Amino acid sequence: MNTPAASLIVSVYDNLNYLKFVLDSLEFQTFRNFEIIISEDAEHSFMREFLEEYKSSFPIYHLSQP
Repeated sequence: MNTPAASLIVSVYDNLNYLKFVLDSLEFQTFRNFEIIISEDAEHSFMREFLEEYKSSFPIYHLSQP
């Protein structure tokens, strides 16, 4: 895999609807050489499960904190 030219950090807390909207919109970007870092201000199991199942053409990394 190529090293991404950019990292997009998305901060999120407890709202899958908005996160899904953001992630879905990224699939339409013309610049494709980036990774996505989800920074969750919590440790919700539903967020982890959503991100594990979400199909993306970009690498997604999930960071969380209690």
